[in-house]
Amino acid sequence: MISSAVLTAVRERYERMRLDIPRMNKATTDALTQYERVAAAEAMFKQELRELHEFLEREGETVEKPVQSNMNASANLQILLRAKNILSDGRARKTVDLHEELLRQGQVFTAQNSVARLSQLLSGSDWFVSDRTQGWSLKGEAPGATGASGATESDGS
Repeated sequence: MISSAVLTAVRERYERMRLDIPRMNKATTDALTQYERVAAAEAMFKQELRELHEFLEREGETVEKPVQSNMNASANLQILLRAKNILSDGRARKTVDLHEELLRQGQVFTAQNSVARLSQLLSGSDWFVSDRTQGWSLKGEAPGATGASGATESDGS
């Protein structure tokens, strides 16, 4: 027979998880919406770039073709979405720990210093806030957060 304390704890955990589903769905929807906007903007940018390149070539101008970067916007967004998912449990993580979790999930980094690259991506996103002592967390869910993101951290560790 399972004790009533165990059953109560399981029920409470079940209820917390059940109530988190709408928040997770909204976060996923928001991320997909942002991804779609970024992907559409990238497609329009590339199309305009091709058209400008063709125009300049028709006018007799010699121009270099644009260089593709190693980390495109969709790869960066994938990293940010996975990091957001990992941090959605409310626990802050150091950059190195977050990097290790991303690698365990199969995330591929192409940068030579992928930990530093992860820190750059997190710093550049409005989703995350860092604290030198506790690491990265989601904005608004930072330990001790009062809505302001006054914490700064250059390397997240």
